[in-house]
Order: sequence, then C-alpha cells, then structure tokens
Amino acid sequence: MKKMLVIVITACVILAILAVVLFTRNTPTTKTDVPSSLDVTDSEPSITGIDNSFRYEVTNGEATIIGVDRSVGGKIEIPKKVDGYPVKTIGNDAFSKCAMLESVKCGQYSQLVSIGAQAFSFCDELSSVILGKNVKIIEKEAFYGCASLESIFIPISVTTIGDRAFDYSGKITLYCECQQSARPSGWSKQLGLGVSYVWGYKPE
Repeated sequence: MKKMLVIVITACVILAILAVVLFTRNTPTTKTDVPSSLDVTDSEPSITGIDNSFRYEVTNGEATIIGVDRSVGGKIEIPKKVDGYPVKTIGNDAFSKCAMLESVKCGQYSQLVSIGAQAFSFCDELSSVILGKNVKIIEKEAFYGCASLESIFIPISVTTIGDRAFDYSGKITLYCECQQSARPSGWSKQLGLGVSYVWGYKPE
C-alpha cells in the first residue's frame, strides 16, 4: 500500500514538472527595445508679437496676422514683413468689424498667400481691395457683409475661393486677371449675391 502511494505521489510530481515546462515553452515572450537615442524633430515654437497695429503669430519662420486694432481705418497696405518675418497669411477674423477701414492693398512685393475665413467680414466702409500676385487662397466668407465693397482685384494666382466669400457685400465687381474660360475649378459657384465679373483684367 505504501509503495503504491509513493508511486502515485511521484507520478503527480513528474506530471506537475512537465506541465510547468510545457507552459513555459508555449508562453510568448515580449522584448522591448529601448533606443539608445531618440530622433525627435520639433517644429519651431510659435512666436507672437505686435507690429504697429498688427498682432501676429510666427510659425516656422512665417507670419500670420491674427488681429488688428479695431480702430484702424482709412487705406492700409498689408505689410511684406512684420518684425522681419514674411507675412504669408491673414488669419480668420483678423480684420473683422474694422468699421473705419476703407481700402486694402497688397504691395508690389507682398508675399501674402492665404486669406482666412471672415478675415475682413463686416468691414462696413471697405470699398476696394487689391490682392497681391502671390495670393492663392481666399477662404469662405472672407469679405462677407462688407456693405460698401465695390471692387476686388483677383490675380491669376488665386486657385481657391470659398463659399460666400463676397456675400452680402453690396454691388461688388471682381476684376479677374484670368479669362472666364480659365476660371479655376477651386472657385466656389456660390461666391455671393450680386457679384459681377470683369474677366482678363490687367492692372495698370
């Protein structure tokens, strides 16, 4: 009887050992590689500042005008640079509700590329806009609700104009440098009520 008990116990021990061995072999192992160095390239942090009446933000060496003193009025020229940084973008709502603004012009050497959504919306006295030769994008409702707006020069560089960019902006005429047959597909078909066009316009 004792011999039988010993045999049973021994068999149980052997089975337990085998089970442990088999479990260990079948358990997947994970390996975590810890790099000796990390290659992390951070983008340039944003810089904010004020140049005359313009509030701006700089990212990767390019300036975006993000706001302006609402009392700014009369005729203004979008600067080529602010504090040495090229002005590439006018941000959303940047000039919105500048009630005394009468005209906006990009200078001959303007580097402006993009005009944000509602950037000049509700500028009640704004009557004329001359965009620079590098402007490519006019976002939706950029000149929405400018009741006195009469004319905007659209250079041939403009490939995108968003919905209702000139809606509720008086009897506005777009002086387009491109021909009607070459109207870019990126121009919305709903630019605004009462918009008229002069195609193939060449500025003096």
